[in-house]
Amino acid sequence: MVAVKVLALREMRSWKSLELFEREAKTLRALSHPAIPDYIDYFQIETSGDVKYCLVQRIAPGDTLQSLVDDGWRPTEAEVESVAVQLLEVLGYLGSLRPPVAHRDVKPGNVLLERLSGRVSLVDFGATADAGVTAAMAEDAAAVRAAGSGDGFGSSGFVAGSTMVGTFGYCAPEQMLGLVTPASDLYSAGATLLFLLSGRAPATMPQSRLKINFRGIVTIENARLEALVGRLLEPAAEDRFQTAAEAFRALTAPVAPRGGGGAMGGRNFRGGGDEKGEGGGEGVSSSISERRPWDDVDLDLAGLAGDGGGVTVPGIFPYPGAGGGDGIQQQRSDSGGSRAVEEDRTRPWRRIRQPAGTRVVVEREGKTKLLIVIPPQGVTMASAGTGAFALAWNGFIAFWTASALAAGGGLVMAAFTIPFWLAGSSVAKTAFEQVFEASRLEVDAFQFSQTTTATGLVSKTTAGEVDDLQGVRLVVESTSNDEPNVCLELEYGATPVRFGRGLTPIELEFVAAEVNAFIHELST
Repeated sequence: MVAVKVLALREMRSWKSLELFEREAKTLRALSHPAIPDYIDYFQIETSGDVKYCLVQRIAPGDTLQSLVDDGWRPTEAEVESVAVQLLEVLGYLGSLRPPVAHRDVKPGNVLLERLSGRVSLVDFGATADAGVTAAMAEDAAAVRAAGSGDGFGSSGFVAGSTMVGTFGYCAPEQMLGLVTPASDLYSAGATLLFLLSGRAPATMPQSRLKINFRGIVTIENARLEALVGRLLEPAAEDRFQTAAEAFRALTAPVAPRGGGGAMGGRNFRGGGDEKGEGGGEGVSSSISERRPWDDVDLDLAGLAGDGGGVTVPGIFPYPGAGGGDGIQQQRSDSGGSRAVEEDRTRPWRRIRQPAGTRVVVEREGKTKLLIVIPPQGVTMASAGTGAFALAWNGFIAFWTASALAAGGGLVMAAFTIPFWLAGSSVAKTAFEQVFEASRLEVDAFQFSQTTTATGLVSKTTAGEVDDLQGVRLVVESTSNDEPNVCLELEYGATPVRFGRGLTPIELEFVAAEVNAFIHELST
C-alpha cells in the first residue's frame, strides 16, 4: 500500500510551499532504511484549472505513539527500550549520511509502532524540507571542505541560517534559535521516550534552567534507560550524546562485570548485601561494629617514605588474606548466633545517615545520577595541627640549613637537607589542601566527572566512563605528629584521584559509602 501526499497549485500561498515540497521529495529519494517508508515517485498532474504535485511513499505499518498512548496504551519499560533502540538506529543512519540529515521534528506523532511485530518507523520529513536542512548542510559542508576539514556541520557544530522548525516540548532548546546539531534530534528522541514512560507531554513537567526535572516524578526501574533519557534531555547540546551511535552503544552495551566475590560482587565490596550474607546465605542483620577503618592504624614512617604515594590502612585487603594481610573483621549477628564476616572497611558501601553539621552536599536524581559537593573545610583542628607541624618542621629545617651553611658546611651539607625539605613541603601542601580544597563529583550510568578546586581556581578535572570506575576507598595520605591524614581515593583505572582532604572520619565514611552504594546499584 502507498500514501500520496498532494499539493495543489491553487491552494499554495506562495511559491515557497512548492520549493519546500520538492525539497522533501528530494530528501526522501536519497534515504534508504527499513524504518523510513520507501520513496516511490514524485510527479505532477495538470488539469484545466490547476496543477497538483504528488509525492508517493509506501505506508508505514502501525499507529503513531501519540495515538497509541491516547487510546490507553501503557508500554512496559522493555517496550520503551525497544522503541529507543530502533529510533536511535534510524537517527544514527541519518547522521551517518554526508551531508548529515536532521529530521528536526521527532515526536510521538511522527513515530509509528506496529505492536504485533514491535517494528518502529520514522515518518514525516516535512520539517527537514521545511527548513531546507539538506541544502543548508550541503552549503556549510562545501565551505568546510573548502577549508580542508570538518564533517559538514561547520566549526561550531551547528547549521547556521536555518529557520526554527519543530514541535514545542519536543524540539531541542537550540532549535528555538534556529540552530541544529546532530544532537538536536537526540533531544527530541529523549522527549519522545519520556512521553512513553510517563504518558505526559514533557512540556507539562517541572523545569529548571531549560532542563526537564523528570526524576522523582517518573519512576523508571531500568537504570540505563533512565540515564539515557536524562542525558538525551540535557539542555546544552555538548552535554548530550554527540551521536546516535554513541547513545545506542550506551543503551545496548552489556553491563561491565565487577567481579563475583560476595553479594555485592567485584573486588571493592565484601560481606554481602542488606538482605543476603556472603555467598547468598541466610539474612544478616546490620549490627556492624562502630569501629572505623582508621581505628587500627599503626603507620611506619619509613614505609610512607618508601611508598611515594601514600599508603592504605595496613592489614586491610580486598580479599581475605590478600597481600599477606589477615584483614580486619566486623561482627554481625543472625538468628543462629553470631559470626564473623570479613569486610574491607577501607571501602565502605553501606549508606549511613548524613552527619549532623556537615557541609558536604549529596544529591541523587532518580536512580542514575549522583552529585557530591565538598566545600572548603576552612581551618579545623586537624588542619590547624597539620599547619602548625608544617611550620615547625620547615622552620627547623630552615634554621638547620642556615646554620650548616654559616658553619662552612657548603653545598654538600645543604644538599643533605633536601629530603627533609621535600617532606616539609608535602606536609605544607596537605595543610593547604585541608583548608582550601573543594571537590565536585558527578556520576551517572555512563560517565563521571571529578573536579578539584583550591581558592576558587580549578586545579584538576578527571572525567571518564563509569565502567572504568571501581569505587572510592579511604587512604592514609600522610601523617602529622603520628596522626594519619585520611582522604578519599576515586579508583579510576590506573590513575586514581584523591580528594576530600580535611573531612572528619564520619564524613569520609559517609561520602565513600554514598559513591560505592551508587556504583553498586548501577551494576545490578
